[in-house]
Amino acid sequence: MFNLKNIARHLTELNLFRTLNSNENTLYNERLSTRLYLILLNIGIVTIFLYMVLAKQMIMFTINWPSIFDYEKLIIADSDSTIDCPCSYIKCVFIAVQCTK
Repeated sequence: MFNLKNIARHLTELNLFRTLNSNENTLYNERLSTRLYLILLNIGIVTIFLYMVLAKQMIMFTINWPSIFDYEKLIIADSDSTIDCPCSYIKCVFIAVQCTK
């Protein structure tokens, strides 16, 4: 079973960028690069996760012939006013009537 000392030792010795040159300065830089890489990777993953969770998603659906009550309820619920009601457009149909004698 792993204890905290073994885990801490493993994390301090972790090196993802091993090279053939094994002097102390190079080893220090490789371990430092590993830590920086893992920290930035975790920050990126958390940022993407938070964006996906907190981002507002647009859901599009159609309500055919809504009542005034339904329309007003949707307007109140939608604070950004992204509701598009196709029945709000006025269409005028003209019928030509020709009288002949």
